[in-house]
Amino acid sequence: MKRALEYESQLAHNVDRAIANMRVPAHQHDLLDLDYESRAGDPDRAFLIVGLIASIRRVLVITMQAAKMTEEGHGSADTTSVFRNSMLELGLLGILVLVFVLSIYLLRRASLREKLVED
Repeated sequence: MKRALEYESQLAHNVDRAIANMRVPAHQHDLLDLDYESRAGDPDRAFLIVGLIASIRRVLVITMQAAKMTEEGHGSADTTSVFRNSMLELGLLGILVLVFVLSIYLLRRASLREKLVED
């Protein structure tokens, strides 16, 4: 059992490090087209993408912490309260992720419309 907890703790640490160090080249995906020379008036999308990545990272960290906590403490009042708060935070982060995605989509659509009107 102790070995499983050590493995899970190491896994959580490695996932957190991998997500923190994740880099996606901008040229590989249209959503991450952050070339400011061609779109000097639309830096808002870059901030939304950073917020989206940070929110998803936090969701993964909370999930790993909640899994670890439920394995360690079985039903104490403290654990139940922390778990409930974690689930509330996960719900709010889920809504925040949806808002980020919708905002990025609407900004992208608006910039495409502007390009069509200019042409």
